Amino acid sequence: MELINKAIDYVSKHEREFIEGQEESIKELISNIENIHDIISITDQEIKNEVLKLNLEEERFERFFKILTEVKNILSVEKRDEENTSKLVGDELNKYKTFLVQLGLPEEFSIDLSDEKMSLEFKVGADSEITKLVEEATAWDDVNVEDTWATKFGVPIENVKLIGNVSDYIDYVSAFDNSTNYVSRGQKDCSFELKPSLHRIHSSTFKVHSHSYESQFKQKVAFYDSTIKDKVPEEIRAYGQHYGLPTNYLDFTEAHLTSLLFAVEEYSYEKNHSIVYFVDAVSYHQNVIKEEIKLVDFSDSNFKHTKEASYADQSYFVKVGNSHDRIHFQKGCFLKVEPNNDLQNMLTNHSRIAIIKKDAKKLILTELFNLGITFENIYPDIDNLVKTIKFSHEEK
Repeated sequence: MELINKAIDYVSKHEREFIEGQEESIKELISNIENIHDIISITDQEIKNEVLKLNLEEERFERFFKILTEVKNILSVEKRDEENTSKLVGDELNKYKTFLVQLGLPEEFSIDLSDEKMSLEFKVGADSEITKLVEEATAWDDVNVEDTWATKFGVPIENVKLIGNVSDYIDYVSAFDNSTNYVSRGQKDCSFELKPSLHRIHSSTFKVHSHSYESQFKQKVAFYDSTIKDKVPEEIRAYGQHYGLPTNYLDFTEAHLTSLLFAVEEYSYEKNHSIVYFVDAVSYHQNVIKEEIKLVDFSDSNFKHTKEASYADQSYFVKVGNSHDRIHFQKGCFLKVEPNNDLQNMLTNHSRIAIIKKDAKKLILTELFNLGITFENIYPDIDNLVKTIKFSHEEK
């Protein structure tokens, strides 16, 4: 009971101070006796036995015993508080860690949590998960995006350019050789794969599903548009495409500023840069279908059947006539994509790419509006008339 004897000795030397201010004196005792926290493991009876050995008069005995048991009680309460706080902090840490892992951070990190801030510590190195995440995130930064995109999609780096305004975009397109041979397509995220909606859903069985989608569309749209009964399958497919019907078509246009508008239409989307694909349709067709033609005309059903048989298993650009007013206003055409054709030849050898800076999307949309190119121009309906009005007022 060396610890108890040290405590008793301390009380004896400072007895008057304990009488005059017991609470403060107990704090002093706790701070001055080495390993005093170990008193928690000593029973009250053991403390009492040690004090009895002093043969003190009853009043002093009671005082000494009370002081030592009070020290034990105070330290016991502090220990419980620390344990409870530790449990609460542990629960908070687990909550934050679960959240951070859900956000995509690797599990190889530690957290230091205080009342007002949280610090994370990661293991770094060439093979660490956090390093891989950082490299992946910065790969799409302005300084890296051209190289990242060219490497990922197999396009020569000299055919990829980062664009920050309409003027640079026009200069870029104007410098193309045989620029009138090109068709283009705008998308809101440059990391998205160039793939038709039907292929994303059904891949190799797309033809069976394509017929089902188009048959149901034709049957049910007749209630809203009686002219659909006179449309050929390609016109129905193009018609449905504009309303989100899954098809093996990818929308393109001969109007490159329209493609730019499509790319920046969702200007609040800042997760990644937008993109405009430019394809030299003439050179591409010379390569894959052996004809020097920009668009294969599917508005003539006899011509269509002949060409479909000749071009089996190849992907090529088609025009289908003005089956819908949007096609007319957008100068629309389509890339008819076959499932066995991954479009890599088209991207590598016949394409140019404009990456549209994500923080310049709203500026570019404003510049397009100033040139008279608005939502209403490409979507001629009341909804997009209102959308145009709202954005115009937002800019004032």
